[in-house]
Amino acid sequence: MGVAPSTMATMRSRILRAVRLVDRNARTRLSAAALPPEWRQLVEAADRLPGTRGALAKIWGLVAYCVRETLPPYSVDDEIVRKFGKDLERQQRVNVFELLRNTIYGWERLQSAVPSWPRRTLSRLYADGRRRTYPRFRELPPAVQQIWEDYARRMARTDIGEVDLADLVVEPTDLAAELGLLDRPFDGGGGLYSASTLVHQRSIFVMAVTTFYADTGHWPTGLRQFATAQTLRLLIADIGLRQRTRSEAAGKAYEFKSSYKKSTATAMLAFAASAGSSSEEIEQICVLRDRVDPALINKRTDPRTGKVRRTFATTRMGSRHAERLRAFGDPRTLYAWYALPDRLIEMARHRLAKHPADLEAMNLALVATLHAILRAAPLRRANLSTLRIYGPSRNLHLPPAGRGRIEIPWHEVKNGKDLFVELTDSSVAVVRWFIQDVRPLLVRAVGSAPDNPFLFPAAEQSHRAPTLLNRSFVHVNRRVGGFLQNLHLARHLTAKIILDQDPTKMALVQTVLGHRRIATTEAYYAEANDALAQRLWQDLLRQAIENGERQRP
Repeated sequence: MGVAPSTMATMRSRILRAVRLVDRNARTRLSAAALPPEWRQLVEAADRLPGTRGALAKIWGLVAYCVRETLPPYSVDDEIVRKFGKDLERQQRVNVFELLRNTIYGWERLQSAVPSWPRRTLSRLYADGRRRTYPRFRELPPAVQQIWEDYARRMARTDIGEVDLADLVVEPTDLAAELGLLDRPFDGGGGLYSASTLVHQRSIFVMAVTTFYADTGHWPTGLRQFATAQTLRLLIADIGLRQRTRSEAAGKAYEFKSSYKKSTATAMLAFAASAGSSSEEIEQICVLRDRVDPALINKRTDPRTGKVRRTFATTRMGSRHAERLRAFGDPRTLYAWYALPDRLIEMARHRLAKHPADLEAMNLALVATLHAILRAAPLRRANLSTLRIYGPSRNLHLPPAGRGRIEIPWHEVKNGKDLFVELTDSSVAVVRWFIQDVRPLLVRAVGSAPDNPFLFPAAEQSHRAPTLLNRSFVHVNRRVGGFLQNLHLARHLTAKIILDQDPTKMALVQTVLGHRRIATTEAYYAEANDALAQRLWQDLLRQAIENGERQRP
């Protein structure tokens, strides 16, 4: 066609964009100017934002369908998506499932980028063909939400106690008794759980009550109704189905036991105990928890006392994290991690200079800021997402000169331990740049209130959700840095770097990561203890050989 190779990519992009905007049913090109007012206003608002055209292309078929059926944007729900899928099948389109899934992903992207976009959540599609219908907490019936509020009020920890279920992966003689679930009064005094643990438990609560509704046809009226072994069995089966699908898609063997299933069972155990369920019901939940606990090696009943004895693996780190952590044993991967923040800052500055409203550039800057903080303070993601820079409860302090600091009170930390960390000069410089140059753009883009106190703001007075923060971190690390790392793995990498240099520095790792007990640190990084033992043994063996050689006649 006489097209130079250097211009072929541009031409291909233009052709694909034109093809995506064609309504194949009407065989006409659907332009934004021809849309009804409600759709046109939304599309034009999205088109003004850099980085959203790909998402618009993904949903264009749905837009065309809705225009033909005279459906307004705010009517789009799961049922309309289903009918849109049937329409694609009638057109004999190829890969209808992929088209629908990409449509939903595009819709979610526009919801996060365009403040005026309809907020109704569309259920995602998975390769097993089933829809995941777990709603958001605020979408539950008010009476069900009140069940959670009552539980959280009763169980929120208001003092530092010795028992912390969130931090216990125990080797109990009787699991329920060890956790204090059978004999502890739950109707007074300080609770058992930190704020971050309750956030995790609320996710399990939403899944559990939704599973109960799907099983019985009605919503529960109290904890005791859904905190049962029956609900947990169904929940474990659904989690397993999703995990199996992901494993097969990645070409990996599916493992029935998993830490996520175990933590789900632990939360259900707490719900049942708080509800005053019978010891038989709690024991059934304990049995299910044992079945999915990847750390449980052996379980037997003491013939003399009748008590259950459990033997656990010495390490707590999951196989997926361990595999990803081993990749940083390659010096090239470690250097890519080290150099990434500077690369991200350079890319973000270059893009923002051209387009100040570039959301992807803001995201690059956000991830660079996360890296800068994590190098000095490997915080948990729940604490990262709630860092506050304004107001009376601010916990991120950047003085005009000198080192900055982060102060997080014990009741916001998973293990109930105050956190105080210093930020290096380089970390302070990155964070200050983000606050001064990038955060104001982000505030406008996501519709934050002018006095939003959070370092990573979301709509109105809210903060970026930990899951979304983690998703951005993983995506940028993989796409730009070329390595796999989520926010929690950043904590593991901190420990690895310390212990690779000196395996005796386990106490230093405990302090840096903010573990309450040295046993927790040793359980996660048992391999370092093994390496230390091997080094000591080899040193002793060498000394013995040298002594023997010196004493030879």
